[in-house]
Amino acid sequence: MDIVRTRLGMVALSALLGIASVGSAGCGKKGEATSEEEPAPKKAKKKKPVEPVDESGDERPARAGKAGKYARGDVLRHLPKTCSMLRLYVDVRGLQKNEAFAANAETLQDKLAAAMNDDGDDKGRKIMKALKKAGLDPTKDLREFAMCGEAKDDYVMAIGGEFGGADPLDALSKAFEDGGDEAPKSLETDGVKMLELKGKKGKGFLGSVAPGVLVFSTDKDALAGLKDARTRAADWKVEADSLGVFYYREAGRMAFDLGLASKPDGVEVTFVGTFEDETGEKMKAAPKAIEAEFVKMAGKFGKKMAGTPFDAVATDVEATKISVAANVVTVTIDVATDHLAKLIGAVAASTPKELKRALK
Repeated sequence: MDIVRTRLGMVALSALLGIASVGSAGCGKKGEATSEEEPAPKKAKKKKPVEPVDESGDERPARAGKAGKYARGDVLRHLPKTCSMLRLYVDVRGLQKNEAFAANAETLQDKLAAAMNDDGDDKGRKIMKALKKAGLDPTKDLREFAMCGEAKDDYVMAIGGEFGGADPLDALSKAFEDGGDEAPKSLETDGVKMLELKGKKGKGFLGSVAPGVLVFSTDKDALAGLKDARTRAADWKVEADSLGVFYYREAGRMAFDLGLASKPDGVEVTFVGTFEDETGEKMKAAPKAIEAEFVKMAGKFGKKMAGTPFDAVATDVEATKISVAANVVTVTIDVATDHLAKLIGAVAASTPKELKRALK
């Protein structure tokens, strides 16, 4: 889907992975306040009530829509009802607050800005600078990112955040111009303001469907149908501690759920794969034997990581928990915060060729 690879897509990508804000805001040690948090009181005070969260991990709808406020899970309420092929969700703010990501904020910001450049130019940095000038800082304002895929080349992206009173569409339009590109065409359909974005193989539309929610689609008429918030579909497995989830299904072959969750001493990575082809039949015939084989493979893979950019999590991978039941394999990896911080730093400092070689 070429249009997603436009500079807008990269701006959104830099924001969703956009750990960058923590670097500029200051990253204190555990227990210390950053510039986005109120300093810890010297004397014991009555704690403020925790933001209400429902069983699905979403903040309660009553909070959504209030001026200057953004409710966790809003992006999921402005996506199509079904996303049977692909579902991707990233809690940008959650990642920004994670110690491991915060420790590598500056490096990640540089990497992501460079990824927006074309053939060695510096347009990526110019666009980020122009956005900030227009009152929109993706690395601070973005809260969530989600993508829904119903079929191949049929994707919808949603970006949510608090934009501090700035018009995100206007800011993006000016940023494209300052970055050396032609300003996107502005239009409105059924009450939804949007920008028409052109790529090498087609065009798409980015619309402001609700306060704090931008949705991208190749079908401009579809945006009008997404302006009214709805209860998110149950198949979005986003919980209160979710930092990210990814689901993909290839009918007749396999489906997998990948999740990244925040834990007190690190993160938990889970993978649940359901095999619908001959592999699944083999698993059903001998689940314990297949499970033992998977455990053996994980141990070997962990040892192989020693001395590579993935060295920091080698022991965590060796300790992977794996279970097989019928045609479903469940993999759980617990990664300590300091291990993850070292991993992110090493990967960010490595070239794609070095990472590919390490994974062979």
